[in-house]
Amino acid sequence: MRKWYMLFRQLTRHCVVMTTVQILAAYGPGRIHAQDLGVPDTTIPATGLTALGYAFAVNNLPVYTWGMYPTVGGRAIIRRDSLVIAVDSMTRSWVAALARGGEPHRIELFASAELRMHVDQDMQAQRYIAQWLATPGLSDADRAWILGKSVELFLGLLSYRDAKTPLPSPAHLAIARHYLMQLDALPRNVSAAPLFGVFREFMEVYLNYGMTDSAVACGMRAFALPAQTGEYRARFSMATDGGALMTFALALSAYPERYQQTMDSVVTSLRAYNAAPIPPDFAQYPWNMQYVVSRRHDFDAAIKLIQTLGRPAPTLVATHWFNQPVPQTPSDAAPEARVKPLNDGVVRLIAFGYFSCAGCQMLMKEWEQFQHQLPPGVELLVCDRTEGFWGGNLIEPAEEVEHLRHYYLDRKHYTYPIAIWAGPKESNDEGGHTPKFSPTMRAYGFYGGPHIVVVDGHGILRYRRDGPGERELLGVVTQLARERRHAETTPTRMNSAATSPVVNVP
Repeated sequence: MRKWYMLFRQLTRHCVVMTTVQILAAYGPGRIHAQDLGVPDTTIPATGLTALGYAFAVNNLPVYTWGMYPTVGGRAIIRRDSLVIAVDSMTRSWVAALARGGEPHRIELFASAELRMHVDQDMQAQRYIAQWLATPGLSDADRAWILGKSVELFLGLLSYRDAKTPLPSPAHLAIARHYLMQLDALPRNVSAAPLFGVFREFMEVYLNYGMTDSAVACGMRAFALPAQTGEYRARFSMATDGGALMTFALALSAYPERYQQTMDSVVTSLRAYNAAPIPPDFAQYPWNMQYVVSRRHDFDAAIKLIQTLGRPAPTLVATHWFNQPVPQTPSDAAPEARVKPLNDGVVRLIAFGYFSCAGCQMLMKEWEQFQHQLPPGVELLVCDRTEGFWGGNLIEPAEEVEHLRHYYLDRKHYTYPIAIWAGPKESNDEGGHTPKFSPTMRAYGFYGGPHIVVVDGHGILRYRRDGPGERELLGVVTQLARERRHAETTPTRMNSAATSPVVNVP
């Protein structure tokens, strides 16, 4: 078995490297030869690999390409759209070649379905999945795995494209729900874990659509599953999934009058599974115990974040305000400090960082364009702070602010609001002087960057994350903008969302 596995790895890796070379030669600045990568200068023909190999290649090719040759002279070798066009073209040739070889073997049915999805042949993809599900003697565990992966496939989670891929269409959502119903009907001893993953993915998709009712319903279903299985690892994994809990908190925060009560109930039940005794047969392996420690740490971190949501956001205090009116409310945190109100009906997307943070600078550059994608009534804002130096020189706050103003406005031409905290320098423990730290960042618990929060029009903190994520952020602020316009946050909606099945996309 290992011999065949190693052969599969070798073939798929060779395929990925060779196709990478072909794309780079076609779209890159200059010719790149395969021998430069340490492989023979040959090409595997379209009929030279199975559907499994091609499915692996189509999902990993962009990773190999951008990982090996991200830039030349500070410029990207190929455009993302050129990469997608090239991969689409190759995938169609692979699908055509595989079709000439007849029906795929059972083990290749899902890979064949995935390839068909990449070339927009949904009916054929469903036929392959149905063919595998109809295999005589298929176990319930295998059936649960197939159905779970099929849901992911039609939700678009297996796409090779980047995070800006459009959300699944209503037709794909309907197909995914069809597989969800089949998975939901299987015994919980085999379906609980894949069902949890499916509800988590549906929850994220519905949130991005702005369908809060359906997102909350999926979250309630997901966190009811740990009680429905006796298998320790599956139950522990579900009960300590901090990412799923954060997504659920975002959806639930649309109902501030019920948020704390419902979240406390869910967290209490999850804590009980988290702290349950570890079976001896599980604890005997050191890697299992490392897994437990890691998951518990991530779960506790998620709880700390969740406890800050659904509450008034910390006051936004700064000393300098670019591309926006200077607030009138003074603050005693520093001379010339002002307080910006966050409960004025405007949904705000706020990033916190500092100038010498490379990730913060990348985010600020991307947000110049991102601001134009935001719905009406949403403000994008970046909060920076002085660091006490510029280049290799120690300088005073006023001089540093002028450097920041020149860089952001004159050189980069950023047009969105930027708030700068330039506190006076204070003595530190090492006998030196450093700027007084931003009271706003301290209140949020942010010390690095970039950190991002979303505050609704009532000044309530609704979401927070570390690092960029424009697609997810756009979904969050779109949801809050719709929430404000249509006043959908009522107890009636909360109760129905917690018990009703997921609803159709309009």
